[in-house]
Amino acid sequence: MYPKIIYIGLLSFLASSYAMAFPSLQLQTTRDTNRINKFEVKKGVYVDCVWVKAKKYYQIWSDQKINPYGFDPTQFKKVVHFQLYDPQKREYWAPPLNKIVISSHFGPRNGRYHYGIDLALPVGENVYSVFDGIIRISSYNGGYGNFVVIRHKNGLETLYGHLSKLRVEVGDEIKAGEIIGKIGSTGFSTGPHLHFSVLYQGTYINPMLLFDFSKGAKLRNRKLRLFPQHFFHVGNPYKITLKYKVKEGETLAEIADKYGIEVAEIKRRNRLKSNQLKVNQILIIQ
Repeated sequence: MYPKIIYIGLLSFLASSYAMAFPSLQLQTTRDTNRINKFEVKKGVYVDCVWVKAKKYYQIWSDQKINPYGFDPTQFKKVVHFQLYDPQKREYWAPPLNKIVISSHFGPRNGRYHYGIDLALPVGENVYSVFDGIIRISSYNGGYGNFVVIRHKNGLETLYGHLSKLRVEVGDEIKAGEIIGKIGSTGFSTGPHLHFSVLYQGTYINPMLLFDFSKGAKLRNRKLRLFPQHFFHVGNPYKITLKYKVKEGETLAEIADKYGIEVAEIKRRNRLKSNQLKVNQILIIQ
């Protein structure tokens, strides 16, 4: 069955929301002198179902396995949409570090595949959560050393590896920009850095789909769309071409925001020399 999950610092209305939606849940709220409230979900119940739509996926929880989901990315044939953050709901984003220096990219490296981005900084520098979420793993293994996995409200997860110190525990509710650990060189590491990964259902995707680390730390858009071709590195052979017919009065900026990409990317894919559009013009989005 599912392990007992302790949610730290959840707002009190979540308890009532769970109770109304799932009357059979066993809930406990307690007061701790060092923390706010503890929200305790007993074994055998759905996890996170108030937060997300994908109940079947989010009832799966492991504080040991990075990928407990059983998702086969080679058979991914659709487009999945994400709202990465929402200021209207007081949900924000933050860079993982105060300073961004890339030392290794996502992709092939020394005969193997590197499933993240390495960001170099001295030992002891703060590491921050990039989105709101709950700590799913705070542990040690031989590869990542001290590492943290956060399950985010937006449907993705992030992993932070080679930490010198862990500042969070499994079940802690975390907000974007809160400290989760310190830069280190634990595990299989050649020097102080943060290994930063983004995962969808336990499968690594390129963090640069979300972030532009070449410009310090910039989130590309509030929205993200995952296509089959984003899993090409794990053997997905499928490709979806997404096209869009321009409506009267629409601008490139509006279309880019709708699909979670940059104006410059739409212009590049369609060989546009200006931002001028025509009604019924067909644009290649992906």
